[in-house]
Amino acid sequence: DRYHILILSMSISTAKEFFDKQEVEDLVKKNDARLSFAKPPCGKSSYWDKYQEVLINNVRQRYAICNDCRSILTWIPSNGTGVMKKHSVGCSKAKELPPETQPRITSSFKQDSQVTPNQLRSFKTKILRGAAEMCVLDSRPFNIFYGNGFEEFIKQIFDAGKYFGKMIDVKQLLPHRTTISRHVDRLYSLYHQQLRDLCKTITSFSTTIDFWTEDFSGISFAGVALHFYEDNKGLVSLTLCCRAYDLIDGTASNVRLFVDQILSEFNLKLTENQFVVSDNEPKMRCSFKENTTRVGCSCHYLNKILEKSFIHIDSNCNEIHHLFNTIRPIVTHFTRSHKQANLTRRLQLYCKVRWHSIYSMFFAFNENFPDLRSLLDHNHQQSFDTIDQDLLRQLLPFLKLIVDITERLSNEQQPILHLVIPCRQKLLQVANSSSSNKHSGLVEHKNYFIEHLENDWPIQDEHFIATVLHPQFKQLDFFTKRMRRHAHDLIKSKLRNDSTMSSPSSTIIPSSKTDCSNKNGLLSSLYDKPKDANKSKGEFEIYLDSDLRLDENADLLKFWMQQRENVPQLFQLAKQILIIPASKTCVELYLRSLHETNEKELSDDASHPLFNSNKRVLSSDLSSSSLETKRRRLYTDDESLSNEQYEQIHSDDDNDNDDDDIF
Repeated sequence: DRYHILILSMSISTAKEFFDKQEVEDLVKKNDARLSFAKPPCGKSSYWDKYQEVLINNVRQRYAICNDCRSILTWIPSNGTGVMKKHSVGCSKAKELPPETQPRITSSFKQDSQVTPNQLRSFKTKILRGAAEMCVLDSRPFNIFYGNGFEEFIKQIFDAGKYFGKMIDVKQLLPHRTTISRHVDRLYSLYHQQLRDLCKTITSFSTTIDFWTEDFSGISFAGVALHFYEDNKGLVSLTLCCRAYDLIDGTASNVRLFVDQILSEFNLKLTENQFVVSDNEPKMRCSFKENTTRVGCSCHYLNKILEKSFIHIDSNCNEIHHLFNTIRPIVTHFTRSHKQANLTRRLQLYCKVRWHSIYSMFFAFNENFPDLRSLLDHNHQQSFDTIDQDLLRQLLPFLKLIVDITERLSNEQQPILHLVIPCRQKLLQVANSSSSNKHSGLVEHKNYFIEHLENDWPIQDEHFIATVLHPQFKQLDFFTKRMRRHAHDLIKSKLRNDSTMSSPSSTIIPSSKTDCSNKNGLLSSLYDKPKDANKSKGEFEIYLDSDLRLDENADLLKFWMQQRENVPQLFQLAKQILIIPASKTCVELYLRSLHETNEKELSDDASHPLFNSNKRVLSSDLSSSSLETKRRRLYTDDESLSNEQYEQIHSDDDNDNDDDDIF
């Protein structure tokens, strides 16, 4: 019996070692003496500053207590601190949440760690291999990795990689082509509305306009770019649209109507204070001769002169013609016979619609000159032997200068109109330079170039004003006194007559002078009043007398932004004139990319999101019936046309020498 009693008492005492939650809460309310609290040995988290483990008779229970509200929480060591974290959020008596000092995975990364050259080289090698494999496996062009859009895409991939690591398959992140196409449409609608809202705030702007015809369908496209000034951004250039030309013909009045409709869509309108930059064909000059100011594309002038000197027979450059007409068939032969792999440098074929293609063809040909003859057949070897390499070598530096000037005048990130006249004069200076060992063919070419440069490249008033607004060219020392006086009178007339810049005359702060007169003398009230040397001068005269200096590559608009307080009228004039681009390159490059996209990538309508986006854009402006009418008009026989249409179309062709334009 004593044995059974002992066993019964041991089982009862064992059962009493652990209490349920209700019993523990009752003991807490009674402040029972059997209760005690302590931090567990495994409690390293900061949450244990606010919580303690519950002990009864020095036996650890499965509960923890909150020090603020005395609530009992079910807890075992394997649960961690999750239950405490949840309770801390809703604890009514907690004054503040516990600090987040729990070690995180980011603490293992070095925020300011430097990438070693070996690490960078290793990853670049891996990326290069992946890029090469992508171009081969997916038949992608090598230049797919260039551009702001691709860089932005890579940044998004980086962010996804930092977040997911290797937890998911990369295929789960890549969108379907149809999804991309639909998203392009949504982005177009969003950005189109944002652009319209932005254009409402623009008061002074210039536009760049160009046209291009797609060879296969005969549909013509118009590209329109916008250039304006913002105080916090400087010069801003935006491409408004590339839109199909849907009017019945290409007369000057219809071209102007079409452009006005595009600008009105963006709440813009051409006035006499706005400027249009276009090519210099008769059709474009006639389209923008009223209610606006047209500025000719300088690069178009320059490259047309260069093209005529090489192609037109009446240019009297016989040796240059022979050189061009001999090299071009040889380069064509290499490109068609797949012999390029045997050369150290790839030959470039001349393309009429691409600037600098003459220089590119001659330069690559000269680099490969020693290796070419052995790769040619008998007929081409005979032509190759007639090439004058001395003429080719002497011609290349002059062509390179033209390329450099064209690229300089094509810059759309900074004001560049003020460099048109200096670049033109630089070409005349180099062409006029004499040398005893100059080749006779080069002399003929430069003489032709000088004659047509002076006659076919006119200088407009806007060029004079922009040039004088540069501190290094304000005196126009390279011009005659008559031309210098004309340029200065233009600015004076603008400052005097333009109502938008009729603010009170301000002057640059003059240097201070010491006044030694006695103002307290008997006759001091009768003294002659001192005259300020700059008081009778206007802003322009003070600007001419100043010793301001500025590098030719500096941003001229930023310079005048710094001078706006001293010469506000000149600043307003600079803000109006310097936003005019020197060329239409920005729109031409956009149309050229569309041309290349149509030729290479848009054969499958449903597979290319850009094509779908273009169709969506054009659907609101150009019906299928009007497109079909356009195709029929361009491809119908001349006999089926009316006499008026026949004369109009052929007169347009006779007056237009630019195959890149639709007119």
